[in-house]
Amino acid sequence: MNRLLRISFNTLLNSLLPILMWVLLGEIVDRSIVNIFTITYSVQFIYTLLVAIFGTGANITTEKEKINDIVDSNILLGIFITFLITLFFSLNINSYINFMNLDPTNYSKYCIYSFGVMFFQTVIRLLCEKLYFKDENKKANKITTLFNIENIIFIILFSLILNSSDLSIALTLILDFFITIYLVITNISKLSFNFKIWKNIKYVSNDIFDSIGMFIIYFIGQRTTFEFGTMYLIAMNFEILITDAQWDMSYSIITSATIDASRDKLNYKESLKNARKLIALLISSTLIMGIVLYSFYKPNLWLLLFFVSVQIIDISLSPRIWIKQQYIQINYSAKKNTFHKNIYEIIRIIFSFVPTPFCTYIGQYLALIYEFIVYNIYYKSKFYIKNGYLKLKKNKECIL
Repeated sequence: MNRLLRISFNTLLNSLLPILMWVLLGEIVDRSIVNIFTITYSVQFIYTLLVAIFGTGANITTEKEKINDIVDSNILLGIFITFLITLFFSLNINSYINFMNLDPTNYSKYCIYSFGVMFFQTVIRLLCEKLYFKDENKKANKITTLFNIENIIFIILFSLILNSSDLSIALTLILDFFITIYLVITNISKLSFNFKIWKNIKYVSNDIFDSIGMFIIYFIGQRTTFEFGTMYLIAMNFEILITDAQWDMSYSIITSATIDASRDKLNYKESLKNARKLIALLISSTLIMGIVLYSFYKPNLWLLLFFVSVQIIDISLSPRIWIKQQYIQINYSAKKNTFHKNIYEIIRIIFSFVPTPFCTYIGQYLALIYEFIVYNIYYKSKFYIKNGYLKLKKNKECIL
């Protein structure tokens, strides 16, 4: 439970402080700026994909293949590719915002800032993945804390004392750059031209397809929702503000299960018990945040209740799925695991094109039902628990 809390605390800083930053910027500059968080929301999944390949995947390859010189090289390659993607979105910012059915004049500057922050956060996440696998969770927490607190202090401070939003954004990103460079230099040591990218992809193929799917789902789904007017934008933005940090923290369950599964030490009962405790805390925090912030933004109550209820049901059932997924991915069949994950994503992608403001939420709920059923069948047909640990049944084919 201690490792789970440390990893989730680290993720909390990556998620909650940016949310707080947008809320404060909205009060200082213009309240509509808080919508930037939702407008750029889909792009975070591209960065998550890069962390999966060059962070998590590289570390799993090191554990499973006993190769000790690929992690740092993968981190640097991941940083380079992340920079190119960030540059692409920044140079095409007006086209991006127009595609989302919104006005670029209101959002373009702070969208570029948002992409910049996500770039630096991705670098931090790549470094932290290395530290997680070395069981240096406290150091990872310190690194994340340093960056996020520095970023929020300076963007708020510059916005208060300077009359130029351009200058405030530029100065903050420059400071972010120097701090990130320092963190990279002090945490990179073993370099080689040995990347093992295909092996990395093998071990995290499930996460890769998940990230691609989530990008398409929210990129198209949010565009569809925004077509129906600002009432839906405000309600969706508010729902994401009070649930996104909780979702990001819950992914520490996946990280912890991945580490244990790669070492063949996954205690299912203990992992599920700890996961349920964490989820209970996260749901409580969502409800508290919703009550505290509701009077500031006043979204449509019935829309909000529907949006949030889908998230609560999903996050409550997900740990039973995630823990099994990671064991299957690493110790049984990455292909079969990825196949079922693809079906899950296809269901959500199809519904993101349905012309209704509820498209992403309907798809999310139906895909959850499919995934929950599938992994219970997987679990019963292929695995058993011995002393709390998941074990593979021998000489028995999975029925899926």
